[in-house]
Amino acid sequence: MTTEIQTKTDAPVRKPWLLRVAQIAWVLIVGIAIGMFFAGVPLRYAELQVPCTGAPVTCSNRLLPTEAELAQLEADGVSPQTYALILTGSAIFFAMAYLAIALLIFVRQSNNAGALIISLALVLLGTSNAMWEALAQQYPIFQPAVRFLFFVGLFGFALIFATFPNGRVVPRAIWIVLVLWGIYAFLDTLSTNAATQALVTDELANLAWYMMFLGGIAAQLYRYKWVSTTVEREQTKWVVMGLVVLVSFVMLAFSIFVPDPSYFQGASVRRIGFQLFTVTLAFLCIPVPIAIAILRYRLWDIDVIIRRTVTYAVVVALLLVVYFGSVILLQQLFANVTGQRSEIITIISTLVIAALFVPLRNRIQNAIDKRFNRQRYNAQQVLQKFAVTVRDETDIDKLTAELVNVVNETMEPRNVSVWLKQEKRGK
Repeated sequence: MTTEIQTKTDAPVRKPWLLRVAQIAWVLIVGIAIGMFFAGVPLRYAELQVPCTGAPVTCSNRLLPTEAELAQLEADGVSPQTYALILTGSAIFFAMAYLAIALLIFVRQSNNAGALIISLALVLLGTSNAMWEALAQQYPIFQPAVRFLFFVGLFGFALIFATFPNGRVVPRAIWIVLVLWGIYAFLDTLSTNAATQALVTDELANLAWYMMFLGGIAAQLYRYKWVSTTVEREQTKWVVMGLVVLVSFVMLAFSIFVPDPSYFQGASVRRIGFQLFTVTLAFLCIPVPIAIAILRYRLWDIDVIIRRTVTYAVVVALLLVVYFGSVILLQQLFANVTGQRSEIITIISTLVIAALFVPLRNRIQNAIDKRFNRQRYNAQQVLQKFAVTVRDETDIDKLTAELVNVVNETMEPRNVSVWLKQEKRGK
């Protein structure tokens, strides 16, 4: 018995010449960005070891230590060379991670417009740091190129939200957000007029970032609901998962390192820790899920990850509530009766929690499948029903019809055909 399942294939590229131009532009921009990045590495390493004499705000924003801060770093056991090595090395690691993933996407999906946009944005996000600024400070001739790359990187970051995963801007209303974001990016990076640069206040910058994020999220939700194919929805799940992890990392970093705003001011050991934890590690949660989604590698696993994450998070939360509630309540009752606390109550509560873990996990998993993963849950029910049918049914026509029905309901192919091979019996 043989089953053939025909699925849809990707549409061919309609304008190969336009794609070729985009590929050439990608290579040129990426080559310039990488060359300027590595040219700025020794300059950045050198400027981090000398006292900053510029404006305090500029020194703080670029993590350049003042003379007093260098003395404090040495008192904390961090020499200027170590300070420069930590910041320069982490920036190189961060850039190489983004660059490697972007190049992998480009090599594997260079004929995809969406992949070109995303990979270019990843390169510019990974390399658009103090290396470029150090190069432009030392050699002002590079200032226009740095401003241009900053602009392309900022605009590309918004394009990721508007075009992921297939390269098309959906819905059309998101063009309004892109135009407004482009104006902000121009004023912030390309404008050399002092009057126009003065328009970019902190309030306007915060408004622009909120507008871009909220507009991008709304576009992704619209795309997921009304436009995306099954594969594209799986790709979106990977990126959403990465954003959830990123937000969790940042919230954890803020709770650990930022009890007061002074963590963002000047050069200090605690600011180095915050920089390494959030920028170098947490923001890797952006390119890795995007790479997995673009390359379409084991997309089905994301459902397992999401289900298990939600399931175990709910289970652990409930068990913690039950555990601490029972311990506190029973200890209070025991103390009121005997006047002292008992370790036996803690042991009993722990055993109860251990006994509740498996059944509680199964119940929550079934509830999640029924509510949020209905298609997979229904598929499991269909397969279980088919297993019973195979065990009891002897009519080959009914069995074949049931097999076709199972394939249609669980895999949703374009066509299903079943052939039954006739065996030739010898005399």
